Amino acid sequence: MNYSHSFVLMPSFHRPDGVDVSTSHPHLLVIDELGFEPMNREDASLFLHLVTYRYGRGAIIINTNKSIREWTELLAGDEVLVTAILDRLLHHARVGQF
Repeated sequence: MNYSHSFVLMPSFHRPDGVDVSTSHPHLLVIDELGFEPMNREDASLFLHLVTYRYGRGAIIINTNKSIREWTELLAGDEVLVTAILDRLLHHARVGQF
């Protein structure tokens, strides 16, 4: 499954306020296999909106086999978008490598 397309499959994610109730309220949101397939620009933008909404509201765990240096390739090649996402994710974060 292309995980970037899972954003598209969540019907409430496209509400005018951009909030998906199913992903915005849990105390912990786990995103597994980020980067399994690259995201297109629309999916990467939706991911930014999800991370932005979750910022300060609840914890996010992201599992990926890609280094942070590779995220630009994964997220539609947009360095500005990746910088915005990482800014929100890494503020108060603990990064672990296994």
